[in-house]
Amino acid sequence: MLKYISGSNKNSKQESILKMDKAYEYYLNNKEEIDKETDRLFLYYQPLFSKTYLICDGAIGAAQYLALLAYPLSKEDSERIKFFSSMVSAYCRAFDEELLSQLYSQPKEIQNAWLIKKPWKLIEQTLSKGTKRLQKRLQAYHAYTAYNQSVLDSAGKSFEEILSWCSQAYESRRSKLQDEKSRLENLKRTIHRSSRPVYHLIRGYYVEHLVHYAIYERHPTQALVDSSWLERAIVTSRRMLAAELVGYDYYKKDLHKPLKLKFDPKEIIHLELASHPFIKLRC
Repeated sequence: MLKYISGSNKNSKQESILKMDKAYEYYLNNKEEIDKETDRLFLYYQPLFSKTYLICDGAIGAAQYLALLAYPLSKEDSERIKFFSSMVSAYCRAFDEELLSQLYSQPKEIQNAWLIKKPWKLIEQTLSKGTKRLQKRLQAYHAYTAYNQSVLDSAGKSFEEILSWCSQAYESRRSKLQDEKSRLENLKRTIHRSSRPVYHLIRGYYVEHLVHYAIYERHPTQALVDSSWLERAIVTSRRMLAAELVGYDYYKKDLHKPLKLKFDPKEIIHLELASHPFIKLRC
């Protein structure tokens, strides 16, 4: 079905595209200077973040990354640890005999902490629950990026409209039957607000790992089997966050109006690799 676009909307979209082309041309002509200033602002605001965690390389780091995405809030610490340990347990039992033997050689207390003797049924239940939480992050991310694009396109759509539209692909039938006001408030509370601290990390995971796999292959343990995406995801997420901090800094200096969405550096939860933190900073 073709969608009718009025002449005024066409002109508005063409103007937006022209502005974007000019902005990109300006960036290419001043790339080194702009990249350095962007990363400088990241370093300036980073001490204000709610938390910056240093994570491991390899499969363990990938599990830490996904566990934080699924359960980013402090009140979810116990659920995050269970999801992390269950991912590592499932991964080493199925794919990494060397790591499994290393864990079996540890004292019983450490073995129990890594859940390597926990029944598969219970491991799968924890993985299933954590995977559903990752789906909520993707739901939030798709709404967030769609809204930002609508602003660039001058589409005149509110975030609530975009969130409602994007969520139809994710919601249960029961959720769709709620009255619209209650449904939207529930979506903002359970999907958007809990994702605000980690939107940049969701992008890193999505762009550098998830989109390269078919839907039926998108199990959390797959991210551990090939963890080569981890460093790229952290760099990508940092650069998205740095760009948002530029907008925030301009707003603080009254240089432009902010998007309607709340952005506060003090909410941010960020990750870096312990082996080489802040890799590929350009300043």
